[in-house]
Amino acid sequence: MLKIKTYILLALIAWDLNISQAKSINADQKRKHRRLADTSPSEDHVGNQLGPDVLRKTLPKLDLMEAKLTGLENQFAAQQLLLQETLNKTDPKDFVERLSRIEDQNRDIQQLILDQSAAQFNDRKRQISLIERKMGNPQEALQEIGNKISQDLVKPLRRLGRLQADMETKIEHVQRVLENITTGQHTSSLQIKRNIPQDFKGALDKMENSVEIMQIALTSMAHFIKIGTRYFYIETKVKQNWFKAKNSCRELGGYLAAIKNKEELDELNQKLIKPEHYWLGINDRDNEGVYVSDASGKKATFLRWQEKQPDNFRNNEDCINISSIAYLRRSMNDLPCEEEHYFICQFDNEI
Repeated sequence: MLKIKTYILLALIAWDLNISQAKSINADQKRKHRRLADTSPSEDHVGNQLGPDVLRKTLPKLDLMEAKLTGLENQFAAQQLLLQETLNKTDPKDFVERLSRIEDQNRDIQQLILDQSAAQFNDRKRQISLIERKMGNPQEALQEIGNKISQDLVKPLRRLGRLQADMETKIEHVQRVLENITTGQHTSSLQIKRNIPQDFKGALDKMENSVEIMQIALTSMAHFIKIGTRYFYIETKVKQNWFKAKNSCRELGGYLAAIKNKEELDELNQKLIKPEHYWLGINDRDNEGVYVSDASGKKATFLRWQEKQPDNFRNNEDCINISSIAYLRRSMNDLPCEEEHYFICQFDNEI
């Protein structure tokens, strides 16, 4: 095959001959003659016609183009070899099985989203019924609840919708690759494997991890309710010491709670129906008097103490609880971590 430089030089010859009105030569014969012609005479002819200045400017560019082409051919050959070695270790049947598992998990996620949405909707309906019985104008109550439903549900559902759409896009990509493999079943093994992207296995691993993380997050959130701007779980059946309460929150997918501000404390107190003490994640176990959140490891952003508290009685009170008892002003106190109380978990670890 002639080099790129020769092709361009021969094209210049053809252009020059046309100007000289060499119309009697058959076009097919001219192309045949150029392909068989030796490259050196062609270059000399062009040099005579166009002059040395043109050649000095043109030939270096042609040499550079030829060098780049050679480099690209070498890179392509190396990539083909690497792809062949990688794909020889893969099994398309394994990809099919893993894709099937991902699709099953994706269906489970969709169902879980629908179940949680339905549960929240039913909870709002119960609230509407309660307000209608208490208020004289049910239309205004209904509108108020409707607005709250929108605020509570739209953002989480949109976020879950985006995650689901991203997962469906990845699955469609995998399906297209597998369809290409199926279509080429009668071709050679090498041709089939060339249809698989080089990073296919890594992408599939990431998809499986993403699905698993989504399932864990959705399952965990089923235990939490939105109070204020965040999600909490309030344990009112089993009392535990601070350490066991911490582990229980982690098993639910959350952390022992810390309070962000006064507004959040007030809204949380409205949910504490039983007049009891509830463990929080705030403590000064590592450094006396320096209260940190177990969830974030950061210094507590908000503290509201009961009168004459904290007192670190007998130098043995390092864990903080909140009391829903009215005369204790629904505020915080330090107690021995070994005491058993109800507890409050938060879903995030930002506070």
